[in-house]
Amino acid sequence: MIRCSLVLIVIACISTAASFAFAEDNAVEGGTIRGQVLEYGKTQSPVEGVIIKIISANGKEWTVKTDTNGEYKFANLPAGNYTLKYLQEGFQNKGRGNQSVSVVNGEDQIVELKTVNWLNRVKGTVEYGILPLLDHVSGNLAKHYGLDETTVNALQQSIHESVETAIKQRNNLSDFLVRWDDDSLDVFEELLLRQDIKTAFTKHLTETQLKDFTNIPRHQEKEANAHYSTASLDQELSLTADQHQKIVQLRLNSEANEAWLTVLTETQKKILQLTDEENTKASIKRQIYRTQNHIVTCGVDDKIAAARLEEQKKKAEMLESHERTKQLAEAILASHTEQLGTLNEKASQQLNLIAKIVAQKYLEAEKVMTLYRETEANLINAVEAKEITPELADERLKNLSRKLWNEKDANKQSGDTPDNIGFFSFHFFTRFTQIAAHRRALINGIVGGKRGFSREIYMTTELNYPTYDITYHPLYQQTLKDVLSEKEYAQYTALQSERENFRQQALRDLAVANLDTLLLLNDMQRKQLKMTAAKLTVTSLSWNAPRDMFDKLITQIDDGVLSRWQRDYLYLYLSLIDEI
Repeated sequence: MIRCSLVLIVIACISTAASFAFAEDNAVEGGTIRGQVLEYGKTQSPVEGVIIKIISANGKEWTVKTDTNGEYKFANLPAGNYTLKYLQEGFQNKGRGNQSVSVVNGEDQIVELKTVNWLNRVKGTVEYGILPLLDHVSGNLAKHYGLDETTVNALQQSIHESVETAIKQRNNLSDFLVRWDDDSLDVFEELLLRQDIKTAFTKHLTETQLKDFTNIPRHQEKEANAHYSTASLDQELSLTADQHQKIVQLRLNSEANEAWLTVLTETQKKILQLTDEENTKASIKRQIYRTQNHIVTCGVDDKIAAARLEEQKKKAEMLESHERTKQLAEAILASHTEQLGTLNEKASQQLNLIAKIVAQKYLEAEKVMTLYRETEANLINAVEAKEITPELADERLKNLSRKLWNEKDANKQSGDTPDNIGFFSFHFFTRFTQIAAHRRALINGIVGGKRGFSREIYMTTELNYPTYDITYHPLYQQTLKDVLSEKEYAQYTALQSERENFRQQALRDLAVANLDTLLLLNDMQRKQLKMTAAKLTVTSLSWNAPRDMFDKLITQIDDGVLSRWQRDYLYLYLSLIDEI
């Protein structure tokens, strides 16, 4: 009996010791972080292959991947604070940031995460975008290098297999997340950076052939940009035909971006200097606006922002010079006059005098536009404050624009002649009214919190700068006609026609080059589009002339010229940039 009692006591002691040991083990094991990763959206499907990483306060890291159910788990974690990070396997920088989690001994911390299923997005992009693009390239390569059908089929099969393998192995899937508002050539060159895709192509083509194939549209793009940038300079500086040619060549051949400046006259260099000051002034005004907004947002006690605002205002005051603006307008006219060559003293004096008068008229026009912009901004602020309706603001702006134009027309009809300078109409006002009408049309769509109206957009536009159309001022043009002989004026007219032809051709080349890099044209398509573009003209002095020419060209393309893929891609591209 005694022996039995001793045995029971021993067993009880062992059991108690085991219980203490088990409890101690539980304390050492700590807690658990677990959860599930779900896709954003209605279905909230589990996302497999998400890499979950936790980091302890002392820097120790643990990493797991979500399973087919999107679940993950970290067990036996010491108690403490952890930082949780996550991203998807095969993707770079696709996480949703950091999250702090506290672990308590013996407890589970359930952390559910939501993310975009990038793998599904890649599969869709590959199926509907990348593979059709690569198939299109294969077809162009076949035509360009005379590949037979068997080789093309083998090439396309190699490409498809390499892409499918990459997705299956989740190999650098970030490379497939291309921007579809980019040019197809950019996308193709980016895809070629993947070794697997490049290898698929070089099984059937040499690297030199691939490079030569992409160099054709790139070279055309470079030439078009050189011509268009020179045409843009011509609007500002009134370049001669010889300057056109030299500047284009320097921009094509020289590594030094400023080499073309050596071709300019001193007057043309002065225009660039004064224009740069005008742009700086406008930039400072934008900074002042942003700083003012910052003060309003952060409170009037924000001393740093207030000090910055005062600094910017001082800079603006230093640059705020009507005399400099007038000098710029005079320099633009002087450069235009220099195209005429040597003039007699009387003609030179008369043109110099008229240039000063026209420059003064420009300043008067600028005041009118400033009045319009300020009134417009005040009305829009009133709309945002719900003090008036957008419809009433629109009507008041129309009335103001109508009043300004009626006053101008009345002055013109009152018998103004080149000797009796009134409030002359010139192209600058045409552009002003076009943009004013466009901006009025935006009121209903932008204000009222729909897009987040920015007063800066309305107060700082291309209308803030002296217009290059100033050379079309009727007084200046009439004076040219008066002081030049019939032969000299005919030469001048021919020169202006040549300048306009240069601008139109630059716009045509740019439109074709843009379509080429966008749609990867083959040799025949490139030739047909150049022939189509040769018949087109747009208002070359318009601020939106490149888009106008591009839009006009695509409306003139015959249905049979582009492939199905090219038409679909063009539609997608236009819808994206119009939305932007």
